[in-house]
Amino acid sequence: MDRTGDGPVYHYHSNYDSHHWMSTLVDPEYALHTTCGQYLTLLVHRLATSPLIPYSITDFGRNVGYLERDYVFPASQKPGIDPETRKEADKISEAQKRLYQATLFWDNEKIKEIEGNATRVEEVNRKFKQLQRLFVAPEGLPGREFWKHILYAPSRDDGE
Repeated sequence: MDRTGDGPVYHYHSNYDSHHWMSTLVDPEYALHTTCGQYLTLLVHRLATSPLIPYSITDFGRNVGYLERDYVFPASQKPGIDPETRKEADKISEAQKRLYQATLFWDNEKIKEIEGNATRVEEVNRKFKQLQRLFVAPEGLPGREFWKHILYAPSRDDGE
């Protein structure tokens, strides 16, 4: 597809989407569709066959750090903030540091060790689910009620 102005106009999910438009102007060999189908097949296969929920605990620890850096720390540094609020912010910062340190040990060897023990797999998967649920706001985020997860919701600058 040419977006220089010499080619067809790019339509984003409009009433111009049709089989004819797709097969003549956008993806005549359906290569994009094939690639997306292959990717989704691999993703479903991985989810269905992995004993452990395929979850990057290290990335999770890092993302909690971003949350602490972007929201908790700046809020705790505002002048005139209630000392009790500052204490709570310090507790969150300390918990994030401990979580991140704990996640550094999640390497492939640790995962293989856990996958060899069915009881351990069940326990770790349960903890992964519980950990995720701690960051879900059932009422949604302020001003963005559609988004429920405070770590993985897009920022307001991402076109929301």
